[in-house]
Amino acid sequence: MELKEFYKKLAKNDEKRFFPVFDSENIIVDKTDNGYKVTLSDYTQIDTNEVAYTVLTLCTADNSVRGISDKMIEIYDAPEELIHRDVIKILYDFWASGIITWKENKNFYASLYEEVMNGCTYKALLLKEGVKFIEQNKDALIFDAQFDPDIKFTQAYIEKEMRMKNMRFFQCYKGENLILAASLIPNKAYCNGKEEIISFNIDSIYMNEKAEYDRIVQDDFWKWCISWFDVPNKNSKSFFNIKSSNDEKQENVFSKLFFVRVENATEENNYYERYVEW
Repeated sequence: MELKEFYKKLAKNDEKRFFPVFDSENIIVDKTDNGYKVTLSDYTQIDTNEVAYTVLTLCTADNSVRGISDKMIEIYDAPEELIHRDVIKILYDFWASGIITWKENKNFYASLYEEVMNGCTYKALLLKEGVKFIEQNKDALIFDAQFDPDIKFTQAYIEKEMRMKNMRFFQCYKGENLILAASLIPNKAYCNGKEEIISFNIDSIYMNEKAEYDRIVQDDFWKWCISWFDVPNKNSKSFFNIKSSNDEKQENVFSKLFFVRVENATEENNYYERYVEW
């Protein structure tokens, strides 16, 4: 997402209603020659500068996003709009890295990753959220049969896939109930002299068997997924595929999700595809 669009979307939020929280007990901050080093509970280390550290010290759950910005304007001699934008970006980086959370779970940046359509909420997850989802729902997920889940879906591998292959995680909620989720990797090929996305491989998929499904809601979900990737031709069909084991329960899942089993199935595995027009 370009910075211009980033600030535009967040401008709709009431900055006085969101309170960032820094848990200093579980996160270590050390002074260095060039600034500060933040060490998370999983031993991830992040370097930050004096300005960002000052913002961090203000994340006490008592200062709102606007309150932090106002305090930074009092401390630093710079144009107010520049300071305000810097605070918004610094807080975003802290949140995306897992350094801060939000009072009462009211996340200032949630609107960047959520959209409500037809009574459902569609979400795109950050790296740490995707890793956590896989860890918590491993037994309920259908994994692409070409991968060994114990290798493919370790934290280190997921981080590598998300950074190098643009793996992304998406969820669909109806009310507070998660009804559908998937992790995707775009398949690319050279078309017209340049690399383009031609399809999406589903690495893992989750379906809530107690939920009711209709095609419109699902189409909206898959379109929401597509919107997060650089797909050049927005007027064509896009398709999603997964290699699945020959299992009656899994076949029932894909049938409910309007996937089609393709003819090149083997005794061990089936191939399923789903097209979306957008």
